[in-house]
Amino acid sequence: MTFCVDEVLIIKVQDAVKEIGAELRLANNFTCGTLRRTNDNDEKRSQLMAAIEDVMLGIVRSVAEGKPPVLTLRNLRDWRNVTFGDWLELKPEGQASTVEVKFSSRRSRAKFSLIVHLLGVIHRLLFSRSTCTRRELYYQNVGLIGSQRLLDSAVRDICSLLNVPAWDLGVTTTSKGLIAGPVSLIMESGDVIDCMTPGGVLIPQDVHRVVRLESSARFVLLVEKDATFQKLLDEGMLDRLGPCVLVTGKGFPDVATRLLVRLLWKSLGVPVLVLVDADPHGIEIMCVYRFGSLSMSHQADDLAVPAIRWLGVHPTDIARLGIKTQPLTVADRNKLCKLMARQYIIRHRALQDQQSKLINQDQVPAGSVIRNACEFSSSSYFTFTMLLSHI
Repeated sequence: MTFCVDEVLIIKVQDAVKEIGAELRLANNFTCGTLRRTNDNDEKRSQLMAAIEDVMLGIVRSVAEGKPPVLTLRNLRDWRNVTFGDWLELKPEGQASTVEVKFSSRRSRAKFSLIVHLLGVIHRLLFSRSTCTRRELYYQNVGLIGSQRLLDSAVRDICSLLNVPAWDLGVTTTSKGLIAGPVSLIMESGDVIDCMTPGGVLIPQDVHRVVRLESSARFVLLVEKDATFQKLLDEGMLDRLGPCVLVTGKGFPDVATRLLVRLLWKSLGVPVLVLVDADPHGIEIMCVYRFGSLSMSHQADDLAVPAIRWLGVHPTDIARLGIKTQPLTVADRNKLCKLMARQYIIRHRALQDQQSKLINQDQVPAGSVIRNACEFSSSSYFTFTMLLSHI
């Protein structure tokens, strides 16, 4: 019996959804979900303001005693500071190695000043019940902050210091991700975001203010690239695959995109599949969605989705599918070696085997397999992806 590619595509998705759904013991008619509210209440706000005041008082006390003030922070760059269960998790204070940010040190004086400045800004945000994007924070004092990268790093350190996510401090991120499909996001304000809009909708930067999701979707499909996302929509795949939700982070996902994917999974209880390129960058993106990242390990329980399954493209299928390749670069090999040393790869033999294949064959796809496939029909695209097993 001969099947066309479209039939194989639908069968593949149905099989993946059925298998993962059985693992999750899903109910067949699950259509909506209510989320735990993450907005600040008065008690939480008061506690956070008090915690910031304690930090400031400690600095004032040190100065009054003639001692150079010091901030002691857990090191968010040390892989030894994370444990791995279902996702990466930062070790608690007392168990994690720390770094000292000293005002007396020329190397860390600017960072110390930036953190103290941001603590003051955040205290005002909490007091006034206001919010501000990281980008807005940067432009408020470009001279002091220096760069967006330095500000983002300082915000992460503050979140780790206070043991809260940034949105609890009134600090949000500008989102670049897109979502499309039969799902409505009901916001705390009462506004409803309908994601069936043609071309998809921008993921809201205040995802933490989503209080309810309503959806008939049977699964969520994450795609690495915006081009893939748009091509799937153009080809009517939302209907042809059955009710599903498409999400793209447009490359490396931002916090808002990761948070929304986590909320979709927790609220709807549906399988989550991911499509990324068979190269070190694509594999790392898949792992960030699934296990979290080192720099955000203090918030992994709000961002990671350990139930994600990698649908393709897998390195073990590069030769079988006749995909044009090129030699690994030094940067590719270094990234692969670093990935191989991470706990979540060591603990997952199938992922380890896929990366070993890339290293051993010393070849990666020439360019983006998924992006190049999108120049053709979605049927051609899925010839290279949906025929593969999920990991």
